[in-house]
Parts: sequence; structure tokens; C-alpha cells
Amino acid sequence: MITTPDAKDPDDTDDFTLDWTDVLGSGESISVLAMAVVSGGVTIGSSSIDGVTTTARIAGGTAATDAVIRYRITTSTSRQLDESLTIHIEVR
Repeated sequence: MITTPDAKDPDDTDDFTLDWTDVLGSGESISVLAMAVVSGGVTIGSSSIDGVTTTARIAGGTAATDAVIRYRITTSTSRQLDESLTIHIEVR
């Protein structure tokens, strides 16, 4: 489901994309995206929906820790689905 690296440097701002194809029904699309930082000291910048993918721009974090971000979507059929993304923060 994750289509981008699972690690980032604390000084980088990177885009992290989730592909929801496997959990969406036939003809179902993403209507709403809400995100929250669960842990890890990162910040969420812009976010977007593109068909069956969602992308968030993530900045910051503390080296040698993991950040957890919750992606919550609402679909065109009013289903609400969550996925957590764990990003390892490491100095590169």
C-alpha cells in the first residue's frame, strides 16, 4: 500500500503516498482525507487525493525514532477507512 520510502532525514521534507486500491470496492473513490500525527514529532504539510492514492508532505522528526501518521479516508460510498504509516527518522 505504501508507494514511497519508509524513512526520512529529519531535515528533509518528503512526500509519502498511500495507494488504497486493495481496500476500495469496484468504482469506489476517495472523497475525503484527514490526517493526524500519532507520534514522532513530525509535521504534516499539504495533502492531496489523486484517484485511489493519497499523498502527504511530511517534515521534521527526531533522528533514531519512528513517526506514526494516521491517514483516514472517507469513500464515495461513505465508508471510513484508516491506515497508519510508520516512518523511521534517520540521518542520511
